Amino acid sequence: MSGGHETSYLVDTVGQALSKGVAATVTAQPSDPVEYLAEWLLRYVKSEQQQVVYIKEKKQHIDEEKRRVAQELEEQKQQEAAEAARKAAVDGLASMSSEPLLLWQAAVRLVKSYTSAASVYVANIVVEEQPEWTPPEDPEADVETDDEDAAAAAADGDTGGEADDGEAAQEDAAAEGEDADGETRAADGADGAAGAPGLQDYSAKLLRYVAASPGQEFMTQLELRRPKPAEEDAAAEGGQQPQQVPVTYRILDEHMPLLEVPAVTAEPRVKFLRGFPRIGGYVAAAVPAGPAGPASGAYHAVLAADTLLPDGHGQALAQQEVSFLWDVAQALGKALDAAAAARKADAARGGSADVVSGLAAAIAELRKAAAPAEALPEVGEDPAAAEQEEGTELSPADLIVQREAEVQHIEQRIAAGQVAANNAAAALTLEVNVLEAVVQSITSVRGAAIHALKLFSSSPPATQHVLRAVLLLLGRDPAALSSWREVSGQLHVGTFDDLAAYDATQARDAALWKRVRAAYKAVQRPRDLEKELPQCGLGALLLQWLKQVRCVARKAAALREANAALAGAREALGKKEQQLEEAKEAKTKADEAEAAAAAAAEAEAAAAEAAEAEEGGEEAAEE
Repeated sequence: MSGGHETSYLVDTVGQALSKGVAATVTAQPSDPVEYLAEWLLRYVKSEQQQVVYIKEKKQHIDEEKRRVAQELEEQKQQEAAEAARKAAVDGLASMSSEPLLLWQAAVRLVKSYTSAASVYVANIVVEEQPEWTPPEDPEADVETDDEDAAAAAADGDTGGEADDGEAAQEDAAAEGEDADGETRAADGADGAAGAPGLQDYSAKLLRYVAASPGQEFMTQLELRRPKPAEEDAAAEGGQQPQQVPVTYRILDEHMPLLEVPAVTAEPRVKFLRGFPRIGGYVAAAVPAGPAGPASGAYHAVLAADTLLPDGHGQALAQQEVSFLWDVAQALGKALDAAAAARKADAARGGSADVVSGLAAAIAELRKAAAPAEALPEVGEDPAAAEQEEGTELSPADLIVQREAEVQHIEQRIAAGQVAANNAAAALTLEVNVLEAVVQSITSVRGAAIHALKLFSSSPPATQHVLRAVLLLLGRDPAALSSWREVSGQLHVGTFDDLAAYDATQARDAALWKRVRAAYKAVQRPRDLEKELPQCGLGALLLQWLKQVRCVARKAAALREANAALAGAREALGKKEQQLEEAKEAKTKADEAEAAAAAAAEAEAAAAEAAEAEEGGEEAAEE
């Protein structure tokens, strides 16, 4: 290395430190300058090293702080994005326009997606469904009045959808307190619970689960009920602790919009499925009805979630999650309000009266155009009965006369039977044509009916009974028709196609028709069918269809009986004609035998006369 380069190297590396050290040594004037300089340089190096470490640590701290701030900003952005997503999801639910079932399911999906809840479900607030009609114990008292009423109505061209003025007045009075579409309403303060003026009284309502998160679908088959008075009395008589009202009913009874149970094992009123306690938290929020929100005490349903083990984490939901469930419940209430408003607007358009009156006019035309029944030919007294009464054996000639009279009588029966069969066939054809007219009316409103029925959040009771009767007749499983959710779930075009293709002329299944009648005869006020669906009158049309199917079945049975009687008469005619031929043959044989006997007697007489003449000639010759 050259001298210049060495000098530059020293200046660049130790020059500054050495110059400072020399200056410090000169300033200090130590006794041993070399040792002083060495110690100073050692301290300088340590100081420089500490400075480097400090700068490095400071830089590292600054970098970490930058990363922390960046991470916090990112987390804040993510939280803001998540909050925005939650708000957008809630707003989307609030503005969702759909049928209640889809709204319930959407609310369940939201809570399940944005919270740590293990199970989420919606319980609809409904009234107890009307029981089905129970036939009287005396079978003779169970007169099939519906068939007779249908026949009487048919004769007048009426579809059975209207009651007389007296009945209408009674039904209108009984229906007071109901909307035009059949759903109950609460007048301000009229239904309020004691101590809660203006708030609705839910003591007669129950909770029916209508939607649940994946894996919990079985809950849609369940109901949450209050203990029955009979059960409470039985428990009291037995010295047992009476059952408590399930805790969720606090929302309805105490008008508590939000119910939080952080630990369900600490709440004795929590009802566990299968009675097996589990650990976790439970939250339920009322789904408000109407613009007043929770303050009105009017609720559509209850939205609930839990964290029960083993599916959940067993802890209470975080407050942010509880707030989100509350927001979803409010949004669901707005969406259900919109669905109810859409249903009422749809119902306000009406149309059922036109459909029903149009069907009545069509049926009247069919009956007016039908030819009157042909009078039955007279049939005389059965001569066989007279013969049987006399109990005497007839001569061949008299027997022929008897058989000819019997043949003539059977021919009269056949003629009358043919007319009866023709009348029965014509009557069946007429009723089948009426049934087809009813089916056409039903088909014309099926689209509007399906749409209208899917907008109901709870069952229209009269229509539900009739729909269940129709589905039973179409062969649906009775066990799968126990609730409105199950019945309405089968309302699709295929069901109406099955209805149109139903063969009403087939022999009736007595057991099936007993269930069908028990279903549709539960309709206490037939006028409710039009009130519940004023836009299409489907319930009234379906009731008319059921009764007309029964009428057709009876006419078909009458035709089968007439044809069977006619076939029996024709078979009897064949046998009687054979008996007539046998009687004629017997008479012929008897006549031939009589003639042969007469000829034999005549020959014998002639032979005797000849013998006598011969004997007389011999005597004369001897003389």
